[in-house]
Amino acid sequence: MHDIDSDLYKYKAHKVAIDSPFNKMSSVLSHAQYHAECRDFELNIAKCIDAYGFHKAIQECKPLIHDFEECLYQEKRRQRFEILAGEFHRQVKAGERKYEKAPFIAML
Repeated sequence: MHDIDSDLYKYKAHKVAIDSPFNKMSSVLSHAQYHAECRDFELNIAKCIDAYGFHKAIQECKPLIHDFEECLYQEKRRQRFEILAGEFHRQVKAGERKYEKAPFIAML
């Protein structure tokens, strides 16, 4: 006979030493599953680390890690936006274009 209660006990959450509202609020900061766009990137990194092991995954999973960081922090996207905005403002000052025609301004 299989005891269901003993199986459920294995999956019981562990108690923390000091339980506070701050612990509950900061518990979501350790992963990006709440960030819908980056969820799949994080899962791919987890699969890669599982496949290679932690120490080898640092080298083997570098492209996935860079993609995940770009998804979270959007550094390249911001740099592209700054370049586009700078070129747009240069064209407006030079009289090559009017200010109303800026389709990329609402990009961020």
